[in-house]
Amino acid sequence: MELASWIQAISSVLLLITTAIYVYFNKRLVEESSNAFVSLEEFSNPELMGCKLKLVNYGPGHALKVIVKVEMQNGNQITRVEAVGPNVLISGREAFYEIKDLDYGIQMITPIFISFETQTGKKFTYEWVNTVWGRSNEIRLIRKINDKKLAKRSE
Repeated sequence: MELASWIQAISSVLLLITTAIYVYFNKRLVEESSNAFVSLEEFSNPELMGCKLKLVNYGPGHALKVIVKVEMQNGNQITRVEAVGPNVLISGREAFYEIKDLDYGIQMITPIFISFETQTGKKFTYEWVNTVWGRSNEIRLIRKINDKKLAKRSE
């Protein structure tokens, strides 16, 4: 009877370890399959004032609570203005965001902040920059803002 108790105890420990490993990898799978990556693909200034942006979600998951803010010029002041567009960006889709207020114009170097959440609740903020070169422009990803204080400043 002593041997049966040992076998049962060892089996229980092995089952516990196997379950813990399964839970860990299942959690990682859910996190990876619900990630979103929102990319700024186009930035235009069709009316000389205001702007239009095209975003694409290249991640496998949906981007929720999408907020796009652009640093724009109003006379001598630089103001962070929120663009109007959908607050959910489905995986593999594109969406357009606009600032139609004619009081604001773009700068030669225009910072753009894109914030969103994933389905698992992770929050991301990316800083992009649009640089105007004559009649063309260049869009670059500058950094992912990880620090909560920096992310608050982008709001």
